[in-house]
Amino acid sequence: MQAHGGLNDITIATKFGEYWGENTKSTTVDHSFNRLKESLDQSMDRLGKIDILQVHKATDIVLKSPDIQEALSYAQKLDIHRFGASISDIKSATAACSSRKYDFLQFPFNFENDALKDLIKLLDETNIKPIINRPLNMGHMIKNNASPHAEITKAFSFIKNTVPSGIVLTGTSKIEHLKENIECFKAA
Repeated sequence: MQAHGGLNDITIATKFGEYWGENTKSTTVDHSFNRLKESLDQSMDRLGKIDILQVHKATDIVLKSPDIQEALSYAQKLDIHRFGASISDIKSATAACSSRKYDFLQFPFNFENDALKDLIKLLDETNIKPIINRPLNMGHMIKNNASPHAEITKAFSFIKNTVPSGIVLTGTSKIEHLKENIECFKAA
């Protein structure tokens, strides 16, 4: 992998806690230590290194569980030292922030869903970086829109004007959409 001079310039982030079943063609959530360890070992084999490891589908109860604590300790033995949690409610976010174990919180945020807007200030106060997912509300903001470029730019502008710093994740399956997202983000 080459980008900006080498592998060290790439940040590799992944999550564990939710798994795709090839046989069932569906996902399951499992935060048991054995399943987390197995997933982490598989990710390390595939990726070679992990810079940020996130607990996926984290709740306040999950974040306090001994299995999560053991899994994070195991990750540190694998030279993983930055952690995050993927959350969807303020109670889980508060638990993650108060634990002081997490450097990142990933959550859905856009102008159609700003329910976690108050979280931005808490993250800023605790030096936890936000990872914004679903900035286009899973494509709903631009479906059947006569001007998708304008809507994408509007969505990114909302985030840029609301979130002082962080990471924005967009999902795409087409290179044209990725290029459009980059162009709109720059224009925002």
